[in-house]
Amino acid sequence: MKRTVRPSVEAGITLIELMIVVAIIAILTTVAVVGYSKYIRSARIVSARETIGRIQMAQEGYFERTGTYCNATGAGTWQPALAAGFEARAWGTPAAAWNLCFGSRMKPDNGKTFFSYEVVASTAPHGLDATATSMGMRAGNAWYYIRAQADMDNQGGTYTELRANSQKRKLWTINEGL
Repeated sequence: MKRTVRPSVEAGITLIELMIVVAIIAILTTVAVVGYSKYIRSARIVSARETIGRIQMAQEGYFERTGTYCNATGAGTWQPALAAGFEARAWGTPAAAWNLCFGSRMKPDNGKTFFSYEVVASTAPHGLDATATSMGMRAGNAWYYIRAQADMDNQGGTYTELRANSQKRKLWTINEGL
């Protein structure tokens, strides 16, 4: 009787199977990183909105005491200084007008922020500057506006901006998806 010898089958995986597994892991990692980035961006925007809300409350309190709003930074001046890049920056020492308006109430708990803030208020006779006009505000009454900006795409070109003012009572977000 003749015996046939069968080749033994080795247990293992082929190179194609390994490449498929690596491709699946790469796709899952990409989806996770994109989702995490959106989550972080959203959390930072929520923090900026909360700071703007605190500034609005402080402005209304200041108005109740003095009959005018506080010009905390003036047009074109940011607290902390506006910078490219999306790393947390130290809050630093604010200008004297900022401290007069808000004291230390606006300083983040950990002393760092991702957004820079501009808080501009009307001066007599309550004319409007270009930014206030672009927000649809009306001249004649005391007013303020708040802008918060950050380089969300970390490329130094387009900034995500949040805006609020005393006349519209709403918050705008510009370029949120960047």
